[in-house]
Amino acid sequence: MASRMLLVGWDAADWAILQPLMETGEMPALRGIVEAGVSGQLLSTRPLLPVAQWTTLATGKRPWQHRVCHLIERFTEANEPVPVTAAQRRALALWEVLAQAGKRSLVVGWPATHGGHTETPFSCRTVTPNPPRRRELSRGRPRRPGRIGQRKSAPG
Repeated sequence: MASRMLLVGWDAADWAILQPLMETGEMPALRGIVEAGVSGQLLSTRPLLPVAQWTTLATGKRPWQHRVCHLIERFTEANEPVPVTAAQRRALALWEVLAQAGKRSLVVGWPATHGGHTETPFSCRTVTPNPPRRRELSRGRPRRPGRIGQRKSAPG
């Protein structure tokens, strides 16, 4: 058994685009990772929401089993959205299973990972950005956040 594992998930990546780029040498790092390991295309789950699909990948369970089916868990009394957390999940994620076996994990940029089932000193979970507010959803498209340090210029 390998002593280390790297699991990379790339949302909306398309092998039809990536393969030619790797073959022509335009993506040598990705080519090296793919050649040294295992790769493949995953089938989508329903609902077609990234948070549900990433949780399915992390748990090996379908959305109706792990219970993470939407980005927003609930709304507060002030009608503010509350993002879904790992506490909503009804199945252990890969890094939690590994932690129970005494293995260390580093999880970066995975949706709905904060507030997990097992808090161990070996796991590092990152929180993805908050979902758009309800008033932004009602306009059709959420506003895009500005860059860090970007300031609005004063008129005139």
